[in-house]
Amino acid sequence: MTVALHHGLPDRLRAEAADLYWEAFGDKLARVMGPKPKAVAFLCIALREDHVISALSEGGDLLGLIGFKTHAGSFAGGEWADLRAVYGGFGALWRAWFFSLLRRDVENERF
Repeated sequence: MTVALHHGLPDRLRAEAADLYWEAFGDKLARVMGPKPKAVAFLCIALREDHVISALSEGGDLLGLIGFKTHAGSFAGGEWADLRAVYGGFGALWRAWFFSLLRRDVENERF
């Protein structure tokens, strides 16, 4: 099987990427982002295609991905409007507070 690495994520694969992200980090993030259907819906909106390297098969199927964080943002980004669209006003408010705790400056010397 031939695998190709691409900087970015084809839009047609956003839902699959959101599912993969949740599979990898859902246990860790469930209390803040859950329930799963809402979390995956948020991720479908919030994933940034400029902060990911995708592994695709010859046929264009998503095999895996590597998301990363820089001073300009992270793979699982998202804005207030994205949170509010999925979780409603109150749900977005307390989640935004938790997410703000996760945002830190990135030291880019090693990356």
